Amino acid sequence: MIIDLAGPGMPSGLDADIVIIGSGVAGLLLASRLRERGRRIVVLESGGRETTDRTDALNEVKNVGRVYCGASRGRARRLGGTSTLWGGAMLPFFCEDMVARPLLGIEGWPVSIDSVTPYLKDIHDLFGLDRGSLEEDFVGKRVGRADIPVGDPDFVARFAKWPRFRDRNFAALFRSRIERDPELVVMLNATATNFHLDVDSGRVAAVTASAIAGPRIAVRGRDIVICAGAIETTRLLLRLHRHEPRIAPVGEAVLGRYLFDHILAQLAHVEPAEPSRPNRLAGHRFVGRTMRSFRLELTPGAQARARLPSAWAHVATATDAETGVDSLRDLLRGRQRTGRIDPAAVMRACRYLPYFVRLAAWRVIRGQLLWPSSSRYDLHLVTAFPTGAGANPTLMLMLFTLRLADKLASSWSSQNAATAKA
Repeated sequence: MIIDLAGPGMPSGLDADIVIIGSGVAGLLLASRLRERGRRIVVLESGGRETTDRTDALNEVKNVGRVYCGASRGRARRLGGTSTLWGGAMLPFFCEDMVARPLLGIEGWPVSIDSVTPYLKDIHDLFGLDRGSLEEDFVGKRVGRADIPVGDPDFVARFAKWPRFRDRNFAALFRSRIERDPELVVMLNATATNFHLDVDSGRVAAVTASAIAGPRIAVRGRDIVICAGAIETTRLLLRLHRHEPRIAPVGEAVLGRYLFDHILAQLAHVEPAEPSRPNRLAGHRFVGRTMRSFRLELTPGAQARARLPSAWAHVATATDAETGVDSLRDLLRGRQRTGRIDPAAVMRACRYLPYFVRLAAWRVIRGQLLWPSSSRYDLHLVTAFPTGAGANPTLMLMLFTLRLADKLASSWSSQNAATAKA
């Protein structure tokens, strides 16, 4: 059930089993999984059904060093959160990415890859992804060995999986449950502004949510979960600690420090002697309704030998003017953001019908996306220090979210059993 805090007739308070702040990837996935366990959920979302300048203004940050555009361009305050902008590529970490690497001064993660890997099946089911390998053994089964380098000691071929555009927006993915389930309340225009401490238990017992220049509401829950993204979650934890110093968040010493993002650099411009060769090498592949993309990732062994962090390379395309691929991408991304097909985007795409005929033929014959003949090819390097650069953080976020849902559900079951026994 969706309600708007800025609308009329709102109560002054609301109760739930679990209160979730944020309706993006983690928030809606967690809410859906916990509803399957019978928990009453309230999700607080700072934005409305659509993106507006008024709510996006809340994303502004103070930069005291180099300008970081990702703080504003990479986030969306609206139902579905940043999943409305999500590119979609999914690839897990190597287990070596999560263990301590003393040579680089990197501590290990507090969880192991084995604790979240079992949830990969749930992610495949959620998006209807193909079950094929993500690693080099995908070559030979779906990809010609002549097109992909394999067996290199320093670089390993990996193949990320991409859901369909319409499934990347979690508000659309869970629309039926959000709109029809009375025990799942998604409150829009409800920005978390304050926390209330239960002195006896030492836990946060309620959250105050406020609409812009509008009413506010206190939402009480046994558990409060912040799923607001890296920057907003940090801001809320800093606010919580400032107003309730008796609560020390995990990682208090580094909270609000050391933000890092993926670092991308163009290594080379590629001018192939055979124009179709880069397409056969790196063009997106299709297995059923799942799209696959190719990348070369630095192997854990090479990282250890050269004392390097994780990194990967991929071939990117660029053109000087709009192409059929651009028009198709804009059409599908518009549907991802809004759930609707934009007639103007359809009309723009119709200008490229001859290209779409060739694209369809290439997909049938080679199972790939055909890049336009005017494409330029560039080799890009991506790295992130200190975590694994080859993996997609959104996939890992979903895996950790599912693990959290199981832990919360187990906690409730244990508490209920203890209460019944008492």
